[in-house]
Amino acid sequence: MEASVHYFLVIRFIRYSNDAAVSLMTKVDALTYIVMCCLQKTCHLLEQRQKRHREKISQNSEKLLEHKLQKHEYYLKSRKPIAMEQDRAKRVRRRRWKINQRTHRAKVKAAFKVVQAQMSPESLPSDESEGQAVTPCASVDTVCSKTKPSRKLSVGAVRQRYVRRLQCANRVNKDLKQKIRSLQKQNIRLRTTAKGSMKKSVSPVTPRSKTDRLMKSTPSRVRKTLVFHCALVDELKESAQKAMSVTDKQILSRVISGRILKKYKLLKTAGHAFGFKYRQLHRNKTSSAGLVYVPRRYYRFSAEGIESDIESFYIDDSNSRASAGKRETITHNKDKRQKRYLNDSVKNLHKKFCKEKTPVSYSAFRKLKPFWVVKSHNRETCACKKV
Repeated sequence: MEASVHYFLVIRFIRYSNDAAVSLMTKVDALTYIVMCCLQKTCHLLEQRQKRHREKISQNSEKLLEHKLQKHEYYLKSRKPIAMEQDRAKRVRRRRWKINQRTHRAKVKAAFKVVQAQMSPESLPSDESEGQAVTPCASVDTVCSKTKPSRKLSVGAVRQRYVRRLQCANRVNKDLKQKIRSLQKQNIRLRTTAKGSMKKSVSPVTPRSKTDRLMKSTPSRVRKTLVFHCALVDELKESAQKAMSVTDKQILSRVISGRILKKYKLLKTAGHAFGFKYRQLHRNKTSSAGLVYVPRRYYRFSAEGIESDIESFYIDDSNSRASAGKRETITHNKDKRQKRYLNDSVKNLHKKFCKEKTPVSYSAFRKLKPFWVVKSHNRETCACKKV
């Protein structure tokens, strides 16, 4: 019956669509009413279909239980019960409920005002239109005028417009915040660079400052620096051990006896690490740039009267004794002499000579020792003395 009524209204609308007496608004309202009736019919059919489906499920207990479990799982996924929330989440959720309820009441109130405005006497037809013949389209117009919404923007449309504007403003705000964040990072980076350049200009980079900075860095960087230090020390030490000439040894000692090592009091440490004596490093250190070999000047002992005194001191029976063996001789530059053995060490004899005779250096005392006076060692005869 309803379908036939709708069909009759559509036929009437098509028949009177070319009528000039019918206004455009009346045609649009009639068409809107027909579409609304069709939608209501479709909704009614869908409701009946769902009802039959629910009745079919309710007849089978297993399917009904399964359906309830599925609905419960969907509910738990979509909405978490407020009893399972924490206190902070509960407050946020209740506050959101209040806001949603306030918005819903405002919408209902605005819709009620729109309906009241449509049902006011000003919106009713005038007396002039009462005398005219009432056509099917006119009847449709009067029905639609009671139920159709106003031509003005509805509350939902206005709300959607403001929501779109708010979303656009949020996007712009997000982009601006991202730009501000990038500019802040750039500002911090530039400030750090400026501070570093100021520090470099004010205080120069020294080995001690480099060490402090290295100790504050990552362990991997510290380990790499220490490995490099040990490898470099071993390399230089190996080169110093393989150096045979005096030139190579002096150049290597000049490398590790510069001004910086002397400033930080590391000459002795460098000598122990590379196998050089401190006296050698102290002698070869120079402030001039470049690794150039400088021949060493040897200062010879020029005292003429001391040579005979040192020789007579060594030959004295209190300081040395003649060898008893006939074959215990020594030859130097075709000069054959009988060996004499020292009664004491050279260092003690040097102290004795300095006390009894003229003070002389230990190196000169050793150099002026006669070649036939040697240290005591294994004997072929006994060393008994008469008491």
